[in-house]
Amino acid sequence: YRFTTEVWTDGTLDGNVLEGNVYLKGKGDPTLMKDDLDQFAVELKNRGITHISGHLVADDSWYDDVRLSLDLNWSDEADYTGARVSALALTAHKDFEAGTVIVEVSPSSVGQAPLVKVTPQTDIVTIINEAKTVAKGADNTLQIEREHGTNRIVIEGDIPAGSTPNRSRVSVWEPTVYALDVFSKSLEQQGITLSPISEKVTGTVPEQATLIASHRSIPLKELLVPLMKLSNNGHGETLTKEMGKVLYDEGSWEKGLKVIHETVERFGVDGGTIRLRDGSGMSHKTLIPANELSKLLHAVQDASWYPIFEQSLPVAGVRDRMIGGTLSHRMRGTKAEANVRAKTGSLTGVSTLAGYVTTAGGEKLIFSILSNNY
Repeated sequence: YRFTTEVWTDGTLDGNVLEGNVYLKGKGDPTLMKDDLDQFAVELKNRGITHISGHLVADDSWYDDVRLSLDLNWSDEADYTGARVSALALTAHKDFEAGTVIVEVSPSSVGQAPLVKVTPQTDIVTIINEAKTVAKGADNTLQIEREHGTNRIVIEGDIPAGSTPNRSRVSVWEPTVYALDVFSKSLEQQGITLSPISEKVTGTVPEQATLIASHRSIPLKELLVPLMKLSNNGHGETLTKEMGKVLYDEGSWEKGLKVIHETVERFGVDGGTIRLRDGSGMSHKTLIPANELSKLLHAVQDASWYPIFEQSLPVAGVRDRMIGGTLSHRMRGTKAEANVRAKTGSLTGVSTLAGYVTTAGGEKLIFSILSNNY
């Protein structure tokens, strides 16, 4: 399975002028990057387009407009782990945290404000730089935080001279508008201009529009690697909405969680014992008995896709983060190192681990350990 992102127009080409609107339509791809938008701009240029007389329109109607799951804490939503979910969202890094920008803060001269760089470049965020560069060897107290309900990113604290840059992934308040803004810059870089009356707005692709470019994501079997190894919350939420869209034609948490519930029941999980509130497990109200997880991990071994699933699990003590993932620094120097394949789950007060381990005698065991109120 792959996600797609598309460019449409309701206009016609008159010489080098596209007389009409250009639509950037997202269909949930959590791996969409600036390079992909650059390629769209190249394809428009190759069609002979140098000017667009209409508007740039972002279409995120593939999913509903609910951006955050029910129980996400406000303290999480400014961070990449709690990024807002949209069918049209851009990621700034190969870890594929959609709806985020990278804010890099570097020291300058002592007593002066540090240097700040935002990747990819976008006009939708406003940097409030209240930090300062302090003497070499002093404490680094730098903090980077987006204000709730805005795209104002406030940088406070001290960064010592000579220290390495501080890089932080920050979620944006409106991922759809962010993607469209970066797309407009890609067009500009290819020499494609917009009319003075052109606006960047949200809307939907009209029925009579023409598809002029499309991009496909990496396949799901590859997407499972950052999802599972790096415990990517955004992928969990996006995949949940995508399953709702594909099976029930509604890209919502309600329909996606219905799919998950029905699916695990088919693998023998007692649906009356579980409560699902989101796709990532960030909710403290999501509840799954340890034994039901063990039953699920046993049953899926007969599925055709099981080898891909097993390969996606973090491996204890392996330093390569795309193999060890969230277990890279755990169980080193023990007989569990390079032996345990398991998924972590951590919240404030919660520490969990579920997966597989092989005994000294060669027997494969399944375990689920869920520690609450930790």
